Amino acid sequence: MNEVDICNLALNFLGKGIIKSLSENTELARTCKLHYDRYRRILLKDYSWEFAERTMKLEPVADFGDNVKGWDYVYRYPDDCLQVLKIYDGDDRRKDDKREKFFVQTVDYRLGTKVICCNLENAYMDYVSNEEDCNYFSEEFVEALAHYLAYGMAQALTGSEAKAQTELQYMQNALYQAKLRTAREREHEPSLPHKYFDGRF
Repeated sequence: MNEVDICNLALNFLGKGIIKSLSENTELARTCKLHYDRYRRILLKDYSWEFAERTMKLEPVADFGDNVKGWDYVYRYPDDCLQVLKIYDGDDRRKDDKREKFFVQTVDYRLGTKVICCNLENAYMDYVSNEEDCNYFSEEFVEALAHYLAYGMAQALTGSEAKAQTELQYMQNALYQAKLRTAREREHEPSLPHKYFDGRF
């Protein structure tokens, strides 16, 4: 599965032909190339896709002086980060129980440089990565992305608002099914307090 395969799936939903490359000088390829990456990023942020979630220890950065006020620590914003999910103390194993306040600030609008501000010295972060490798995409993500892409291209390729709305509904249903699957996988996870496990292991 690659970008072209996903685009062809979207084109199939719209009753259109297929492409062999996003660099083709055709209306279908140009339209796919225009929309693909944007809808991929949006969908990645719409749900906690397991394949795109990352955890990392945050890297402190130099003092930004008057650009950052009211926070004890400033950390580098990862290049591959699309969205911060949570910040927590790396020394505390119970990260699900404690989420620290944080603020993402742009310190250089010309370069788009962002930093993460918080009051934790040993800060870790869970975040959504800008995953581009289709080999890591789940089947549910591919299905949702293809319908989302079809929604975005429907007006340009079919001129039908009704078709666009239908594809949007299909995308939302695929997203809902992904959430159900995740809920089923997690419904058997232990619900006992952490202190119980801390005392036994």
